[in-house]
This record gives sequence, C-alpha cells and structure tokens, in this order.
Amino acid sequence: MSRKDIPMSNTEIQTELLKRISQLSEEEKRQVLKFANNLPPSDQKGHAAHFLDLVGTLDHESAQEMLQVIEEDCERIDTNEW
Repeated sequence: MSRKDIPMSNTEIQTELLKRISQLSEEEKRQVLKFANNLPPSDQKGHAAHFLDLVGTLDHESAQEMLQVIEEDCERIDTNEW
C-alpha cells in the first residue's frame, strides 16, 4: 500500500505538500502556485477559513525562503516594463 492510499489528515496533507514543494525548482513552484490560484473555493464561507487550517504549518526555513522570494521578485519596480 502506497502513502497516497492511506487516509491523511488535513495537517498531514499540508505537511506532505510543503515537503514536496520544497523539492521543486523555482519554475515548478510557480506552476504549482498558478494551479492552486486557479482552484475554485471549496465553500462559500470565504477564504479566511482556509487560512486558519494553515496556522502553524509553515516551518521557519520555508517562511524565510518565501520572504526572500517576495523581496527579490515583488518589491522591485521595473520602470521599463510599462
């Protein structure tokens, strides 16, 4: 029986996703993010409820990596872009 056949809790699924995403290249991570952004909401309660499930699931190293990517890619202004 493989791991994917074993029932997993929400926390276990999130942990497994983070583990697998951390092994991807930057471009593959962008593809995963694009895919996730295109998923429809699973309920009508709003997006805030989804974030509550994620509280405490991000390890320090991943958080630092995300902050670094944001600083490098999102806080730059390319005046020639427009």
